[in-house]
Amino acid sequence: MATLENLKTWIERDIRPRRWTVAIIEDADRSFHCEVTAGRHVFTIAANADDYYLGCTCRSRFNARGETHPRFADLPDGSLNTETWEAIVTAMKRLEIRPYRGHGL
Repeated sequence: MATLENLKTWIERDIRPRRWTVAIIEDADRSFHCEVTAGRHVFTIAANADDYYLGCTCRSRFNARGETHPRFADLPDGSLNTETWEAIVTAMKRLEIRPYRGHGL
């Protein structure tokens, strides 16, 4: 199992170089919450060392046409380990990818 310190180093390694904004919400001895603001979504990462839990949710930054509320999604969660972290980062990247709508498509 990983620790909260491992999670903080993963965030520094995998999130900050992407020009996404990271805001620490809670950084206690046994729990950690942060918000990552990306281009189209705001991701909330939560970890608890007592339960060895790591999870992520997201909401859209902008409302879809005709809607007056943001959309929400539940991203991967599970044990506080590298496999769960990699699944979360992969899901975050997939949500932020914009389809190419260039010439001929």
